[in-house]
Amino acid sequence: MSISVAWDNAERTVLRMTYRRSWNWRDHRLACDLVRTFLDMVSHPVHLIFDLRESDPVIQPSHWPADQAGLLLHPNWSGTAVFVGTDSGLADLLINAIGTVEEPGEGQPSLFA
Repeated sequence: MSISVAWDNAERTVLRMTYRRSWNWRDHRLACDLVRTFLDMVSHPVHLIFDLRESDPVIQPSHWPADQAGLLLHPNWSGTAVFVGTDSGLADLLINAIGTVEEPGEGQPSLFA
């Protein structure tokens, strides 16, 4: 699979999804299934990191595939997602594909690194 999922810290409060070259929406769906399995293992909020530094550029459709909507809505997901190594267009597309993420308020940290 072109997307790996792993805990990013020993406390299991952060999951990192690393997107590698040539990933596709099927890979994304499988990775989200794995994320939900990880989220089921804990009983506390977990933040997500979307690491797209190794990702090939993705040709962005005008909308995400319908079967991708809300894939990461889970009681243990904190709702916080950080995107590393991408432009805001791809991040916006992934945000729509995983669920609702609130825009940071004034003085709040950005979702993009």
